[in-house]
Amino acid sequence: MWYSVLMLIPSKNAVLVIVTNDGYLNEAPQAFAELAESIVSELPTADKTRNQ
Repeated sequence: MWYSVLMLIPSKNAVLVIVTNDGYLNEAPQAFAELAESIVSELPTADKTRNQ
């Protein structure tokens, strides 16, 4: 079964999409949360003055 997460992260000016079909559906929410936290922590903060 497919499991996916779409995260819109305005503070980082980013979109994060994670998708899996590996069969470990019960473990996916925790694994995705950990992965997303790791990725987002590495992104720079959005420049709010840009595009003004």
